[in-house]
Amino acid sequence: MFHFPEICDKKLKWVIRTVQTVEEQLKRHVYPEPSMISSDTAVPGVAIFYKLPNYVFTTEDTTNVKIGVWDEETQCWTTDYISGELEYKKSTRMIEFSTTKLAPIALLQSRCMDYPYENW
Repeated sequence: MFHFPEICDKKLKWVIRTVQTVEEQLKRHVYPEPSMISSDTAVPGVAIFYKLPNYVFTTEDTTNVKIGVWDEETQCWTTDYISGELEYKKSTRMIEFSTTKLAPIALLQSRCMDYPYENW
């Protein structure tokens, strides 16, 4: 997540803006903030709403579908930063969840989800 860029000033027919480098324009917003981590209170989650594209396959049983957050330290996907319940509305293909860490996020499910286990 990034901070919003500076707003331009409009004077008569002129638009005045500060010319910045890419590093100055794109300032990362760290979440959770370091001050929140050191305190004893729980970090509030950020609500995420995502619509799955039609080409992404999900099964009828969505109990095994999980959301993972990339953990840079362990170099793997983890569900530790997902807080609360994961809601998936099949009719609208919307996924709703909250996360306590802003990092790359992925939909995780078994590769064998398209074949029922009882038929093996």
